[in-house]
Amino acid sequence: MTYAIEVNGLGKRYGTVKSLSDVSFNIPAGSISGFLGENGAGKSTALRILAGLTHASTGGARINGVPVSAEGHHRLHLGFLAQEPRFYSWMSAREVLCYVASFYGKVDQAYVERLLRRVGIHEAADRPTGGFSGGMRQRLGIAQALIGRPAVVLLDEPASALDPVAALRCWSCCAICVARRRSSTRLTSWPMWSG
Repeated sequence: MTYAIEVNGLGKRYGTVKSLSDVSFNIPAGSISGFLGENGAGKSTALRILAGLTHASTGGARINGVPVSAEGHHRLHLGFLAQEPRFYSWMSAREVLCYVASFYGKVDQAYVERLLRRVGIHEAADRPTGGFSGGMRQRLGIAQALIGRPAVVLLDEPASALDPVAALRCWSCCAICVARRRSSTRLTSWPMWSG
């Protein structure tokens, strides 16, 4: 079986605080997987390690077969949505997507337009993102995570700022990408609600 994400004994310490301890899992290519846990359980820390934004204290991981390392070669195989996405406030949504796409090679304008429509911000595509609501930033963040057509997409609480209609639209967008590419994987962290 081919794995899009392989994690073996991942751990993270901040001084004396253990944020993550001996986490291991494998996620098959072409799947959509959830990452559940209470607040403070280490979900975002694990995603940040996989994205290369912080380093593991112990263990290791591979993204699409490429080791997660400081060199960052694994980043060419992934897209990432932070829990609270931020963008250059003076850039428009279209400019953000073109800028991020340029890291992956040639910018496909038609794909930029499709993503803007799929996440529902095409009407605001030329407005500076500094005036975007939290939900609009979240939708743009999902689009920027998908823009490079990566094999692995990491979404950290992607629906946290979205209304139910926008959340459904964004999940549909992700499902379409998985179905069409058959190689994309989304690892998503969600808060666990008690009730």
